[in-house]
Amino acid sequence: MLRPVSAVTLSFPAEAEYLRLARLAAADAASRAGFDVDDIDDVRIAVNELCGALGGCGRITLTLHAQASRLEVTGAGDTAVQPELDGLTRTVVRGVVDSYDLTSDPVGGFSFVKEARPPRA
Repeated sequence: MLRPVSAVTLSFPAEAEYLRLARLAAADAASRAGFDVDDIDDVRIAVNELCGALGGCGRITLTLHAQASRLEVTGAGDTAVQPELDGLTRTVVRGVVDSYDLTSDPVGGFSFVKEARPPRA
């Protein structure tokens, strides 16, 4: 049984070598939400791509909120510039999450929601 989980917040330098830390935290949150291995991989991919789009902003603050079969993730840089996704990245992110949004107010960032897929019969 999944217990309600408070949001987990992680702040790290917006550099490629720290994306592993973000992927690990996201995978853990997805696991706590009851996701299967495929859904956990989807979350890791989304976090990697969206945090990567914030590269060069100084620091990234990632907030993960796990609920039963649902994960909400927000990421924020420390500048007001909205992240941009190239066509391939946009296609990848659309394929692995249920919804996402890019923001620039008050800081550049993103949010996404991932729902666990129903078990296969």
